[in-house]
Amino acid sequence: MIRGIRRVAFTLIELLVVIAIIGVLIALLLPAVQKVREAANRVSCSNNLKQMALAVHNHHDVFKSMPTAGEPNYYNWNRTLKGTVPASGAQQSWGWLYQILPFVEQDNLWRYYEPDTNTADLQFQGDYFILAHPPSIYNCPSRRQGGVLSTDPFPWNNVPVQVVATDYAGNGGTFSLGWDNQTDGTNNTGTFNGVMHALDPTGMFLIPTVIKGKGLRFADITDGLSNTMLLGEKAVNKATYQSGTDAVWGDDEGYAIGLAWDNIRYSRTPDALGLPANPVQDQVCPSTVGWGPDTAAWPNWRWGAAHPGGFNMALADGSVRLVNYSIDLQTLQYLCNRNDGQVFNLD
Repeated sequence: MIRGIRRVAFTLIELLVVIAIIGVLIALLLPAVQKVREAANRVSCSNNLKQMALAVHNHHDVFKSMPTAGEPNYYNWNRTLKGTVPASGAQQSWGWLYQILPFVEQDNLWRYYEPDTNTADLQFQGDYFILAHPPSIYNCPSRRQGGVLSTDPFPWNNVPVQVVATDYAGNGGTFSLGWDNQTDGTNNTGTFNGVMHALDPTGMFLIPTVIKGKGLRFADITDGLSNTMLLGEKAVNKATYQSGTDAVWGDDEGYAIGLAWDNIRYSRTPDALGLPANPVQDQVCPSTVGWGPDTAAWPNWRWGAAHPGGFNMALADGSVRLVNYSIDLQTLQYLCNRNDGQVFNLD
């Protein structure tokens, strides 16, 4: 007699139980995976700042001064060329992130040049290409690894410009170098006390104390390199920083541009609109806050990051530290002021 073969199989209930267990395990593991990923991103972000800080030091070794914030882009949208070669140091109208390219192994990008034989082409001798191709270290992996290509809302000569914004900014001090007290809360009569020195060859935009014609030296940081911020992560509007068409002020004109909130940030209180000036984690900004067509301009001059808890910053000695979002605003001002003689503790 042939016995029947018994088939071994899971019942529907057993399958549902297994699926439920797997779902619970995934739910338990997902936060841990996210924490590990964020921890790795924070380390990568710190390394980005470390490389840029070392590049600033190498720039100082070569040119005997730090890179500058460049010229306000209301004067000069284009980088400064001497023939077909970019100008260096304080002769360069573009900002510090462009100026340090040779020191982050991007000399070819820094030198990139396209003969502008067709005046109708308006490609600006390769400037467009440079603005659209920043080094990967200029973006934080927690926010937009590899950068986001977007259209500058202020076309050069009515020709749209594709740019990539940076997630990092140089220390501009304790007041914003802007045009008037309606837009940035200052009246341009203060003394520049940051480390990224702005240039103003015409003398019409910035205060006389800023117009030096050369970058600052480390010796000008009288508070000491270990007591002064050099670079840090910048806050952006979470609603627009992934936009491919337009972002908001402080995140819309590209990484290389001269003196702009896009790559220079400040520490001051109170701000122009009575909003908090403390560092902030990325968040969606109120649509009622802003100037002109760019709604939600806040927090365009503030420090901040995509990371929870705080933002990374590099001191002028090259070391990288985490600054809590809850930092006392007066302490943050001391940190951004290179010559106030104040003693403070970040721990």
